Amino acid sequence: MSQDNFKQIVNQFESIYLSDLYDQEDSPDGVEGDIYWDDIMERVHANNVNYGASKAVFWFNELNDYVIKIPIIGDYDSFNEDYRDYTGAHFSLDTKSDYEDWDYCAAEESIYNYIKTHNPHLAKFFAAVFYLDSNSHGVPIYAAEKIDRTLHNSRFLEASDNSKHKADEIRNAYGYIGGLGHYAISLFYDQYPENEVNELLNFIIDAGIDDLHGANLGFTDDDKLVIIDYSNFDS
Repeated sequence: MSQDNFKQIVNQFESIYLSDLYDQEDSPDGVEGDIYWDDIMERVHANNVNYGASKAVFWFNELNDYVIKIPIIGDYDSFNEDYRDYTGAHFSLDTKSDYEDWDYCAAEESIYNYIKTHNPHLAKFFAAVFYLDSNSHGVPIYAAEKIDRTLHNSRFLEASDNSKHKADEIRNAYGYIGGLGHYAISLFYDQYPENEVNELLNFIIDAGIDDLHGANLGFTDDDKLVIIDYSNFDS
């Protein structure tokens, strides 16, 4: 991907301010938040948007292999009628991090960089993420490997009985590992070397990675299961 493409995308975020990056108070059906982020999508000329508690993700037709992520930096406190910043973005194994503690995209990038440096053979399990630039208003902008199908909406593979048995043993021995379900652990054992899956699970425990539910796992174009959101959320 040409750096010019990324530069153009960053320029399209010039109309976005830090004050735009707060979770809006949703109605029970989530419509208000959807309308808000759809408006941001139109302002940056993206083709699609999705959002969670800590990040908004934008799809651009110009980018075949990447999505753009920006951090959601806080939420609206309806009781006090005030906006409050997040304070929980951090990576426990990174003692040199200097990013803002509301920036969960930076925490995710820090985890990925740590893996590439210390456990490069585990990088295949994680969708790559890297910092692009900040606009003139201080909004940090990141690119991430594009994963269009999540485990939450694409349970189309059947794991082998052997892999299911290994997942049973793991769950019985360790219980909760980062939120990974039995099906996800089974697929990892089906698709990757057993010793590397064991190392992945140990890394998730050691690093305190959490919140690995089905929407934070996805499938590459060759149907390999990968982790697509791994910054935790604690704010």
